Amino acid sequence: MTSNCKNVIHIHGREFQVLHESGNWWEIPHELIPVTPGMRWTCLRCGKCCTRDWQIELSWKEFRRLKDHLPIDSVIFDESTGDYYPFFDVNGKCPCYDEGGNKCNIYPDRSFTCRSYPFYLHPPEKLLVSTLCDGIGHGPPVDLAGKRMELLVLREAAGMDVSHY
Repeated sequence: MTSNCKNVIHIHGREFQVLHESGNWWEIPHELIPVTPGMRWTCLRCGKCCTRDWQIELSWKEFRRLKDHLPIDSVIFDESTGDYYPFFDVNGKCPCYDEGGNKCNIYPDRSFTCRSYPFYLHPPEKLLVSTLCDGIGHGPPVDLAGKRMELLVLREAAGMDVSHY
């Protein structure tokens, strides 16, 4: 969750509005629950993750790759690290989502947040899942260790820190 701020900064030759983190990173949103042994999940390709209101945080590596495809004009200032992170808001529908084809137009290049959904890594070793995903309860059991490792690899490939996971 963020609160508006009137600061404007220039990063990578672009102007960004700065928002400050108003929450604590260790607080877990109510829709996230721990992945438990035997929990099943598969992607149902329903498109709900692309058509809901949420915030997609990016790494700067992802920003450079996706800046021409996404409406990125704001950054979050994380007071705990002193870093700025680009993000964009999905308000009802991601700009890369093709409703007619029920698919992502940048699927091979999508962000870490999109690749990892509905799973989240939460330090120090928690694997969480969003209860908003209809794929929970379907498909094969989630391999907890395998999923955690997959997310660490994806996070690192996106240019994000993995040291505290």
